[in-house]
Amino acid sequence: MKDLTAYLQTVDRVWLATWILIYVSFVSLDAFFPGMLGVSILKILGIVLCLVYAWQKFRRDAQLIIALGFTLLADSILLLDNISVIGVFTFCFAQFFHFSRLKKAKPIFLISYSVLVAILIIVSYPLHISPIYPLAALYGITLIYNICLSWKWYHKTHSTPAACALFGFLLFFCCDSCVGISYLSVTGTLPFIISRFANFFAWVFYYPSQVLISNSSTLYHKSHKSLPKKSKNLPRSANL
Repeated sequence: MKDLTAYLQTVDRVWLATWILIYVSFVSLDAFFPGMLGVSILKILGIVLCLVYAWQKFRRDAQLIIALGFTLLADSILLLDNISVIGVFTFCFAQFFHFSRLKKAKPIFLISYSVLVAILIIVSYPLHISPIYPLAALYGITLIYNICLSWKWYHKTHSTPAACALFGFLLFFCCDSCVGISYLSVTGTLPFIISRFANFFAWVFYYPSQVLISNSSTLYHKSHKSLPKKSKNLPRSANL
C-alpha cells in the first residue's frame, strides 16, 4: 500500500485527468458514432500520449520507450488497414521489446527473434498461407510469455509497476482476443455483425492496457529520484 501511495504521488493529476477524458470521450463516441474520424484521432492521440508520458517519466528505460514506439507505429498502420500484415509484423517487435525488458534479455535475442520472424514470412509463401497467421501466432506466444513474466515479477516484488505490467498485459490479451474475433468475422468465419462489437470492446480493453504498461518501467526506482530512498524498514516485497 505504501508503494502504491508513493507511486501515485509521482503521477501528475493532469495526466490522470487526460487519460480519463480521452478514454471516456472515445468510448462514448464510438458507441454511438462508429467509424467517425474524430474517434480514430482520439484513439491515436491516447497512444501518442502514453509514449510521451513514458518518455517524460521513464526516459532511462529505453526498451519501454522503444516498445511503446513500435506500438504507436503498429496502431497507426492498423488504423488504415486493420488486417495489415505489416501492422502485425510491427506489433511482434513491440511485444519483443517488452519481453526483452521484463526478461532482461541479451541483445542476441533480438537477432534470433528477427531471424525467426523472417523465416515465418518466407516459409508462409511456399505453403500458400498469409504471413499474418504465423506472425499472429508468434505475437500471441510473445504476449502470453510477457503475461507470465509480469506475473513472476509481481509475485516476487508485489510492486506497483509490476502490477501495472501484469494487468496491462492481461487487458492487452483481452483486446487481442477481440481483434481475433473481429478478423474471423471480417473473413467470413464468424458472422460479420460480430466485428462491430469486437472492434468496440477491443479499444475498451486496449487503451487502459497501454496506460498501465506505460507505468510499468522496470527502472522505476532508478528513474524517480524524487521518491524516498528504499528503507530498510520496508519489506522486500515493496521494492523492485
